[in-house]
Amino acid sequence: GTAGVTYEKRGGGSALLRESFDNKSVDGSMSGQTILKSGRILEGAGALFVKSRTRDVGNVRERDRQQTATIDLWLRGGTPKNTWVSGMSIEWYGLRSLDALPSTYISTRGGLFFHDDLTVSESLVVSGSARIDHHNLYGIQLSPRGSVLLRHGRLAARVSAGQGYFTPRLLNEDTEAAGLALLKVDSSLEKETIRNVSVDIAHQTSAGTLMLRLFQSHIKNPGLVDRATYRLH
Repeated sequence: GTAGVTYEKRGGGSALLRESFDNKSVDGSMSGQTILKSGRILEGAGALFVKSRTRDVGNVRERDRQQTATIDLWLRGGTPKNTWVSGMSIEWYGLRSLDALPSTYISTRGGLFFHDDLTVSESLVVSGSARIDHHNLYGIQLSPRGSVLLRHGRLAARVSAGQGYFTPRLLNEDTEAAGLALLKVDSSLEKETIRNVSVDIAHQTSAGTLMLRLFQSHIKNPGLVDRATYRLH
């Protein structure tokens, strides 16, 4: 396992508006694995992150605390031509502000996932995965992904496609810099849905490997901060 502690203190601003920032964080993680009698491998991992901030801008003080915890447990198995991984995952995120937010923001999701690699032949490998989650704010969510790998001599090509989602968080790059006191949040804040497709082509030569990658991503309902109105929507 690993553990870490960080303390940061900054000050600045101008003669008219002073600014100070205190940041304390603690994090830790651990993982392990065991081989079962069947030959399958059971693995697990967990992580915890806690961060406290105090931000003073002029006469305005903001104090908040972020907490993130994850627990993963998965099992590996298969045959010479087929390998698979299945498991469960639990994620918890909390943001509590003593000065800027009316209530604590909690985001939790627990899910099951499965991944399978099937070697059809020396020139064809098919992979597929799926994850199903239950989120406390957005209900049941499905995240599928698949890919096909073709090999012919020194040429290899992979086509992949998938879909996932991301739940917006009030504290991000924009709001962490500007603070939460004046932030307005749309009541109909939606999750982000990401769909992507990619094509990878590789050709081996005596001098090295030539690679070409084409990809396209589409994000529906991206969580953005309107800087003119300072609103997260």
